[in-house]
Amino acid sequence: MKNLPLKGSGALVVGEVITSLSNAVHHYITTKAETTVRIAEIEARKEVLLTHLNQQHNLLTSYVDKVFAERSMVLQQSFSTLQYCIEQDNTAGMQMALQMIVTTIKTEPWAEFGAFQAAIKDPTQSFEF
Repeated sequence: MKNLPLKGSGALVVGEVITSLSNAVHHYITTKAETTVRIAEIEARKEVLLTHLNQQHNLLTSYVDKVFAERSMVLQQSFSTLQYCIEQDNTAGMQMALQMIVTTIKTEPWAEFGAFQAAIKDPTQSFEF
């Protein structure tokens, strides 16, 4: 609050004090209202971002689960086939099973991640699991 002059009549000084207090209260109320609105906007934005982040997390988790579940299943089937071919003394089958194991291991599990990532960023795109 600014220093008020003490010259003049008492009524003038009291009037200036009341005006100054009134301006300060008005400024406080306006600032508080603006701050309340801004806090509400930030909270709303936070909720939108958290929802978006949770959706991306769920999608990424699903992607990783699906990709590695498929690889695991293929490897399990290939090893089962290899074991069967060994028991049957089937050399051609063993070679095919080993080739499938090697191919699966060499295949980059993140090969389609770029398309998946684009689908996450752009809601107009789709991605099939």
